[in-house]
Amino acid sequence: MNFLELILERLGKSSETVLLEEMQAGKLHSLTGREILQKMTAVRRTLQEEGVQPGDRCVLLSPNSVSCACVHLAIIA
Repeated sequence: MNFLELILERLGKSSETVLLEEMQAGKLHSLTGREILQKMTAVRRTLQEEGVQPGDRCVLLSPNSVSCACVHLAIIA
């Protein structure tokens, strides 16, 4: 099992568990495993629609955030 498969498996097993949290405008913003997978799927779809192919190089310029983590995982996937 490779790194990505392991992450996806663990996200699936933790669908109701909060896995990522950050403060946004003074409020705690949390994502469960299911929500992370949903965001990853949406980003992957957008990348494919924009013509990004496996093996292409991508650059992610973003401050650290839960959304950045989801986009990073989508790019890996």
